[in-house]
Amino acid sequence: MQYVLQIDIGNRDSLVTQSNFLRTGMNDPMPDMPPVADFSVKNNAGIPTYFFCENENVHFYNESWNDTITAVSWTFSNSASTLSSTSLTSVINKFFHPGWVKVTLAATGNNSGTTTLTNARALYIADTTPTNGMGYYQEFNGRGALYQWPVFNYFKNNFNWQLANVGYYDDACLVYTGYDTRGYPENLTGTPAGDIDDIFTPVFDLTGFTGNCYLNFMSSGATATSDPTAMKDSLEIDYSVDLSNSWHRLKAFSGNVLDNKGSLNVPYVPLWMGDWVPQAIPIPANVRERQTIFRFRYYPGTDSLGNSTGNNFYIDRINFNAAPESVAAIDNADYGISLLPNPTHGDAFVIIKDKTDILTAKILVTDIAGKIVYEANSNNNINAIRLEIPASATTSKGLYLVHIITYKWNKTEKLLVY
Repeated sequence: MQYVLQIDIGNRDSLVTQSNFLRTGMNDPMPDMPPVADFSVKNNAGIPTYFFCENENVHFYNESWNDTITAVSWTFSNSASTLSSTSLTSVINKFFHPGWVKVTLAATGNNSGTTTLTNARALYIADTTPTNGMGYYQEFNGRGALYQWPVFNYFKNNFNWQLANVGYYDDACLVYTGYDTRGYPENLTGTPAGDIDDIFTPVFDLTGFTGNCYLNFMSSGATATSDPTAMKDSLEIDYSVDLSNSWHRLKAFSGNVLDNKGSLNVPYVPLWMGDWVPQAIPIPANVRERQTIFRFRYYPGTDSLGNSTGNNFYIDRINFNAAPESVAAIDNADYGISLLPNPTHGDAFVIIKDKTDILTAKILVTDIAGKIVYEANSNNNINAIRLEIPASATTSKGLYLVHIITYKWNKTEKLLVY
């Protein structure tokens, strides 16, 4: 090493001269640097994670650096069992109020002052009171307690889950932004290789399903590669029946299941219902517990240069049903009428399509005795109409008749509310 430092190539030998020592301050006393406050979060098994349930042990570790730390001060939100602490090493805590937890850590150095870190979304606490899975639908449009669906972007990059203003029925869904928008020089770093991004569901009670039970959703996606077979993205759906202490794989999707729209060299956006495909995952009996949680984990694939092979992937209308989504979902014909979901435990929808004509439509909903309980009209002058039958109109369980009237069709469908 001494020999190499004396070589004059590139003026390397100037590094070990007294002149360089003087100019760079190498002979000066070491400065006392201010601390950098930091902490990590782990579960009982010592695994870093940021999703917990109420009354579950959460381990916080002081990771402050850059100075000799002489004191720290912790504060926690969400009705923590320990609201504050001065432990220099770690704090074991529990939280009794669901939602995102705010953690503040102040680190004091020897003679260098105090630095404070505040993280308003340090971890998420799930409500352990289960939501009934029978008839549950999540459309991501603000009606389905969206705050109970936390999204985690662990690497804090542009490859992540986020809300989108498109959807299967409406203008809302979730999208994994997999299209690689990095330009030079950003494309030399920040590759999505090795990245993971998670969606967690609420805690569901699935014990009401005694026969078949499916986890259903609609999806739409593409690939950015010219060769669809080079698409390496995957979506893994896992479940936990012990309040997130352990996770088990339920289903994994990859390839053309995720890129049903093929190759596109621009960011993909679905334009109509025909761009979506139904997905249905049978839920085994041992998963239908009173407190079951699901996790949607996306793995982006990359090529040899570290560029994303995927494009944007959309997911909507997550629900639990005794029938697979393909039975309930509208078909991709150019025209027709569909009533779905049927049977229903909540809202229902009448979908009318005619790609060759402008439509107007009216629906009348009657009970079995012929009394009108709901009616609606559409005069939007478009080729596809969606009319909603709200759950508030069919509050009694049983059979209803839905009369669908257009200038082309008069049709009556039976709607079962359970």
